Amino acid sequence: EFNQLDINQHQEFILKRLMEFGNIDAIRFILSEISLKDASQLLNTKGKSVLSHRNFLFWNKLVKHDELWRR
Repeated sequence: EFNQLDINQHQEFILKRLMEFGNIDAIRFILSEISLKDASQLLNTKGKSVLSHRNFLFWNKLVKHDELWRR
């Protein structure tokens, strides 16, 4: 259920879905609500298995620009 999702309890699930299926608003949400450390950790540990190749490459490049992640 969407309205039962909590960013603190379900962060990995939400992040995986937004990285794979999200639009520009999802990217903005990730950059503002998820830490660079958490996004990098997901990419390094599970990224290749849970994201399409294209999305993995996109997010892998995005995490290298830490200035985008400043809140």
